[in-house]
Amino acid sequence: MPFPRQAGILLHPTSLPGRYGIGEIGPDARRWLAHLNTMGQKIWQVLPLGPTGYADSPYQTLSTFAGNPALISFDSLRDDSLLQEADLQDFPTFPENYVDYGPVLAARSKILQRVAREFDRRATPILKAAWMRFCEDESKWLEDYALFAALKDEQGNGHGSIGPSHFAGANPQLSPLHGKNTRRRSSNGRFCSFFFSTSGSPYGRKPANAGFP
Repeated sequence: MPFPRQAGILLHPTSLPGRYGIGEIGPDARRWLAHLNTMGQKIWQVLPLGPTGYADSPYQTLSTFAGNPALISFDSLRDDSLLQEADLQDFPTFPENYVDYGPVLAARSKILQRVAREFDRRATPILKAAWMRFCEDESKWLEDYALFAALKDEQGNGHGSIGPSHFAGANPQLSPLHGKNTRRRSSNGRFCSFFFSTSGSPYGRKPANAGFP
């Protein structure tokens, strides 16, 4: 099958401008798409978008299905009324010409945890319904991944820090073998996967007539 000749650019979203320490899939990504369109480019190639593990390499992702929480757009969360300016008043200032991954991810994680805690109070009925649909549609992988991510976080996120013994009891929502802290972290993981799918997706909010398939 012949394909028309096209040109494009490889640019991972982390390299986009970002007010919160790292490039996000949000307004700056939409501006980038519009800019590519004005240049006649038809392809935006990115690196894998899954959650990164040890050394923060996009080629060493922890899930085939989940998205990288670092790419969740804070501006999109604000547009959905899930994030408020008061939540960001103590957010650190980070360098603009490179990503200081350790401190950036730690600071962003605190914000996302707060958004997850406040979801029931801040989310609109439409967004709550979308959350329930997401949990149902992605049930084949969501719980297992969230538990894995929670346990890995508790173990310091080191290489090879999680083994089969950590998964005794399976479901963190039901099993007494997993403590309150693990269940809280697991809940955060599920919410971050949802936030990525709604406010972080490069396809859900792209500009109209961007010229991209």
